[in-house]
Amino acid sequence: YLNKVIEKAKDEEVIGQASLILYDIYMNSNRVDDAIEALTKVIENAPNSEISKQAEARIAQIAEQYRSRLITNDKLLKNSRTAAIFILYNPAVRAYQNKDYFTAKPLFEKFIEFYPNDTLSQRVAILLSAIYIDEKNYQGAINVLKKVNLNNLDKDNQELAYYFLATAYFGI
Repeated sequence: YLNKVIEKAKDEEVIGQASLILYDIYMNSNRVDDAIEALTKVIENAPNSEISKQAEARIAQIAEQYRSRLITNDKLLKNSRTAAIFILYNPAVRAYQNKDYFTAKPLFEKFIEFYPNDTLSQRVAILLSAIYIDEKNYQGAINVLKKVNLNNLDKDNQELAYYFLATAYFGI
């Protein structure tokens, strides 16, 4: 019933409230993936609202608690950029900052695979290319930098990306 309300409602507040009720039902039934999808609908239907911020906070909590279970759900990660940020991107950045490249690399790779045209993927490509260069995998660095559009980066990041690209070519 709530899914029909969400589909047919025009009011962002009604959609948001119905989605949050659906979220609670899913969480009480241990249907975590469905709960995230319900929260994603809130964000999609009311992107800049207060209720959207609540949904993002709940996704962050779920991602932290159930990350090992959710990381294998490609469908969810492809359909919910917000979930992908909390399940893939944020933990990858933390791992990268801690120089835990073994953890960061597959998370970054998966994020780029699912969101190649996303602005975050441009930043991810730079970080991932740094990991590849550190591992002396110069072709990997070149390949990842070629997957994303480097022209949309700000000047500093663009210079960094081209620096890594040149470093990789010289390394070969």
